Amino acid sequence: MNKEDFVSYEIAVKLKELGFDWECYEFWDTSISDEGTPIKIRKTTQEPRTSVMSERNSILESMGCELITAPTMAKAQKWLREIVGIYVGVNTAIQIRKWQFYLDDLNQHINPHDAELLTRCPEDMQDEYDKEYFDTYESALSAGITAALEILTDQASVGA
Repeated sequence: MNKEDFVSYEIAVKLKELGFDWECYEFWDTSISDEGTPIKIRKTTQEPRTSVMSERNSILESMGCELITAPTMAKAQKWLREIVGIYVGVNTAIQIRKWQFYLDDLNQHINPHDAELLTRCPEDMQDEYDKEYFDTYESALSAGITAALEILTDQASVGA
């Protein structure tokens, strides 16, 4: 897999803070850094049948490891969709050969008392996202994942 297929270290940390605990085969090693950024590694085992180790953040933490899972962007996107209920999509702006992201709240609903749409991704927020263009699909997806995580962080701070 290419480097751009994985979430950045900053996104991995935010995912962990927000409860991402799916098995991954790649990790950010916080004990080793390259100019201040942890190095992404693939951890191997000694067992011949399975040469690549997969672990969850909760297991790594309980073992006292200085590792954080480094999920692919597709896995982070799937977690947001299936567990959190926010869909991160990417569209092409074909005329200018750029990419944009959008967010959909899969748990939005209409308030039966006043018919107001209750959503974590209001239209005015999407209007702001529509002003951003990205050179690659991967950079648009990464920005969309970051935006979804910001919504969740804001939601968590309001609930705290």
